[in-house]
Amino acid sequence: MQNTIPSICGLGIYDASVMHKNKSVTPQRLVSLFEIEYILEDGGISYINGNEYEIKKGAVIVAKPGYQRHTVLPFRSIYVHLIIDDKEIAETVSKCPDFFMPENPSEYENALLAVILASASDSPFRNIAVYEKLFSLLSLLSSDISFFDVGNTDSKSNIGVVKSAIEYMDNHFCENITLDDVAKSVHLSRIYFRSVFVAATGQTPYKYIRSKRLSLAKQLILTTDKSFSEIAVRCGFSSQSYMNSIFREEFDKTPREFREETSRLY
Repeated sequence: MQNTIPSICGLGIYDASVMHKNKSVTPQRLVSLFEIEYILEDGGISYINGNEYEIKKGAVIVAKPGYQRHTVLPFRSIYVHLIIDDKEIAETVSKCPDFFMPENPSEYENALLAVILASASDSPFRNIAVYEKLFSLLSLLSSDISFFDVGNTDSKSNIGVVKSAIEYMDNHFCENITLDDVAKSVHLSRIYFRSVFVAATGQTPYKYIRSKRLSLAKQLILTTDKSFSEIAVRCGFSSQSYMNSIFREEFDKTPREFREETSRLY
């Protein structure tokens, strides 16, 4: 029977300056386990599988078996190292970006600390508590994975940027916003933001905004007697003719045809 519970092989607080005294760079090593780390303070540079990442407080590292790692010091982190035999859990953790900045870094800090504190307990239910906290950590990772397209994820994109951009678009899609407006809201250049968003969601910001406008347009067509020109303005389209064009492109019918067909059905 397959073991569904990961084995914890190491956990604690890691300070590279203590482990590697009088050294500015750690030796390159081969990763043999899943390594989940929360960075405690700004530091040097982390090299993971040939990619370079600036060490920033609050960032999360998820290194996978077979990776090559070394670090330019300083580097301090909270960590847990795991053997994961369960295929589904291993695939989930493998989908995590190697290095990312979560929207709420304190959630990861607290989740890792909870695993450490549970493991230090002398309670007879210690093992149950440890794995409860561990699965809470894995669940946190799993919830953030949905914002990344695994095959195309830009290693420097981050979940917080994508979530903030989506929140901005959700609040302003009815307005005449542009890609520049969305990029500025998350303090990135227009071109770099677009690449980050596409890598994380599999669609362009324009398509995301368009889908929000079309969804609202369908709702208003079905539930109100507003004119199509009023609906176009309400949903952020530049004109009724443009809404008609996009609507036909997406649904193979005009807004008028959609309203008439739906009225006949219901």
